[in-house]
Amino acid sequence: MTELQRLHARLTRLVAERHAARQAGDIIAVAALSDLIDEGLALYRDRLED
Repeated sequence: MTELQRLHARLTRLVAERHAARQAGDIIAVAALSDLIDEGLALYRDRLED
């Protein structure tokens, strides 16, 4: 598995976890996961440009 594939899989899991947190009404977890997703997307974009 390449680094991009690992990043994609991690982002997919984070989005699923954020969805579950949103459904549960856990706004703190949603905010934290959103931050992680933003950081992951930035890293993913950087790796695509390399």
